[in-house]
Amino acid sequence: MERAMRANGIFDFQLGVSTPRTCKRIKELLEIDSIDKMIRDMEQNVISEVRSYTNPPRAVHDVMMCVYLLLGVEDESKLQTWKGIKSLLNICGKGSLKILIRRRLPCEISQPIVNRVRFKMAGYRFKQIFDNSEGAAVFYLWMAHLLVQREKLKVEK
Repeated sequence: MERAMRANGIFDFQLGVSTPRTCKRIKELLEIDSIDKMIRDMEQNVISEVRSYTNPPRAVHDVMMCVYLLLGVEDESKLQTWKGIKSLLNICGKGSLKILIRRRLPCEISQPIVNRVRFKMAGYRFKQIFDNSEGAAVFYLWMAHLLVQREKLKVEK
């Protein structure tokens, strides 16, 4: 698919033409495929590890708060307490964390949210997150990758 995309662009079946927007979307999907695979293949016990905290380390809480900010949670009051975040972690089906992550594209994230997440996560490094929670570390990697992809979009515009 990548070779054809580079050579001829992408054929948009609905419009019957190749469009830059279609190419851009497919490139985004290809670039986030490895992170998506990491999330998709994540064992349920990784999410359960994060969910099992009664009072998580601040780093774990902050990572999960930022993950849900990037996913577009509108009721931010839910993100202020661990109980609120756990209620989001317990959602099944279409609203489950894994499905929301799989569907989220960098272009869907507003710049103010990007800035807020970057500010909140500025003091953390991967090792610190990993030392607190392997599950939170997986989400941290997804978040970092998504932010890099979002920055690439900003530069392309």
